[in-house]
Amino acid sequence: RGNVGITGDVLLNGFPQEKISFKRCSGYVEQFDIQTAELTISESIRFSSQLRLDRTNPVHDSPDGLERHIDQIIETLGLTREADFLVGSDEASGLTFEQKKRLSIAVELAASPSIVFLDEPTSGLDARAALLVVNALKKMADQGRTIVATIHQPSSTVFDMFDDLLLLKKGGEVVYHGELGVCSSTLISYFEGLGANPICLGENPSTWMLNQLNKQSITNSEGEIESIDFAKAWKKSDNYQTLGDELDQLVAGREEKLQIKSDERYAQPWYRRDKLMMIRAMRIYWRSPGYNLSRMTLAVAIALLLGSIFFPIKDRTLFTETQMDSMFGAVYIAFIIIGQLSITSIIPVTISIRDMYY
Repeated sequence: RGNVGITGDVLLNGFPQEKISFKRCSGYVEQFDIQTAELTISESIRFSSQLRLDRTNPVHDSPDGLERHIDQIIETLGLTREADFLVGSDEASGLTFEQKKRLSIAVELAASPSIVFLDEPTSGLDARAALLVVNALKKMADQGRTIVATIHQPSSTVFDMFDDLLLLKKGGEVVYHGELGVCSSTLISYFEGLGANPICLGENPSTWMLNQLNKQSITNSEGEIESIDFAKAWKKSDNYQTLGDELDQLVAGREEKLQIKSDERYAQPWYRRDKLMMIRAMRIYWRSPGYNLSRMTLAVAIALLLGSIFFPIKDRTLFTETQMDSMFGAVYIAFIIIGQLSITSIIPVTISIRDMYY
C-alpha cells in the first residue's frame, strides 16, 4: 500500500490463484460487524448457505443436510441459545457486540470456505469475549480450515492459541514467519537468539515481542551493543531458509486433486438468487414497523385527500365527458403519488440492508 511495492506469486495448494476460484473458496469477516437487524441468527446463516453453496456441496446429499449444516455452525460458534433472536441494532435491543462478531464469522462459515480471513476479530472486545471468539476460530481450524487473522494487542492466552505467526515491521517487511511453539517458545527462542532481552516470567509474549522490535540495538553474544535490522536478520536466519525449502517442496509436490477450481462465478443461478433476495427483502420489510406505519399512514392520507374530491358528486349518476376525464385523472394521479411516496419511504430501509454487501 502507498509507496511499498509488493511482488510475488499467490498460490492455492501450490497452484496459481484464479480470481473466481479464490472468491468461491474464501470468506472475509470485516472488523466492524454489519448484519441485518430484522433477521434472526439462524435466518442470517441460512440465507448465506442457500445463496453461496452450490448443488454439488455434500450438505445437499440429504433432505435435511442444509439444516444440519446450519445447526452445526450455530453450535460451533456457541450461538445455540440465541439462534432465534433478532440481530437488532445499536438503537434497539438485540445481540451484544461479541455475539454479532460471532454471527459475522458464522455467516462466512455458512459458505463452507477453505480459508477465512478476519480483520482484527477481537477489537472492541473484553478479555472474556475475545477468548470466546478465538475459541470459535480454533474449532474452525480443527475442522481443517485455514484461518488467517490480524490481531491487535492479544492477551497471552489468546496469543498462544494461534499456530503460526507472520510478523511485519513498519514498511511491510517480514520480521518473523513460522510456528509459535508451545507457549510461544519457538518465537521467544528466535528473538533471544538474536540478542533480544530475555522475556520476564509471566510477561505477555506478544507485548514483549513488539517491545523488542522498537529497539534499534541489541547485545550480542560477546556482550557488545550493536545495531540490528530485524528484517535483514530474518532473511539471514536458518528459519527463513527452512521456510523457503518447505514452500518449494509444497509447490514441487502438488497434487492435481488439491487444485481449487470453480468455473461458475456464482453458486446459484440467477432465478434462484432473485428468489432468495426477494424472500429476504419481504421478511425485512414486514419486520420494519416504522416503515410499514409510515407507508400505511401516507396511503390513508392520500386516499382521504383524493376521495374528498368525489364527495360533492357522490349522489350524481350522470357525468359529462370532461367530468369523467377529471375523475380518471384523479385516480391516475393517486397511483403516481402513492408509488412515489412508497419509493421515497423505502430508501432508508434499503440503505441499511445493503451495507452488508459492501
